[in-house]
Amino acid sequence: MSISLNLYQLQIIDSQILNCKKRIEAIEKELEDNKEINEILMNLESSKQKAHKINHEINEIQHLITEKEIKIEQSEAALYDGKERNPKILQDLQSEISSLKKQINDLENEMIEKMLEEEKNRQELEQLKINFHLLEIKNNQLRSALISEKDCLSQKIEHLQVERETFLTQISADHLEEYNRLAASKQGIAVATIQENSCSVCGTTFTPAQCQAARSQSKFFYCPTSHRLIYGD
Repeated sequence: MSISLNLYQLQIIDSQILNCKKRIEAIEKELEDNKEINEILMNLESSKQKAHKINHEINEIQHLITEKEIKIEQSEAALYDGKERNPKILQDLQSEISSLKKQINDLENEMIEKMLEEEKNRQELEQLKINFHLLEIKNNQLRSALISEKDCLSQKIEHLQVERETFLTQISADHLEEYNRLAASKQGIAVATIQENSCSVCGTTFTPAQCQAARSQSKFFYCPTSHRLIYGD
């Protein structure tokens, strides 16, 4: 078996290991990404705070209405109990009662608006809860699939590492050093192949003699352009 073939097969294994590790890294980032859930949780919290605020405003309005109703009762009692006979005071009481009733009417209209706002917010809150529940289901399914994929990739890496160790026993230290040097400087592609008498990486066309040299069992042949090892089958 040629030394370039051994290195080419080693490169295939290393590429598979690297791709598995990159995918595992991407999976881990995806598992850590809770942006969608966090966004709904923020909207839920905002909606709950809004509901609390509206409820507080409704209670305040109701409190004001109650106060004014009590004041009307007191003013009407003073107006009709017959004790007060001063026309000016009686007229002021009537004006006050009329003003209070108008204020109550305005407050009741405001309360209706707040109650409509409260109902709208309640519906939005319920929809957010439904969306959150559905997203949780989807997220749990996705996480389960990602974790399963990650486990499979980890097992694949283990098997590839065993296979790699087997190939390393067939490669001399000097050849392995050359392979590592090229892999480090050539974006992980130390060995190119011959495709239609050309370098599979850069496309440089080889002469018949160069193609024959690439098929040597004992010597390295380098692409004159990309300077990678060339494996010729």
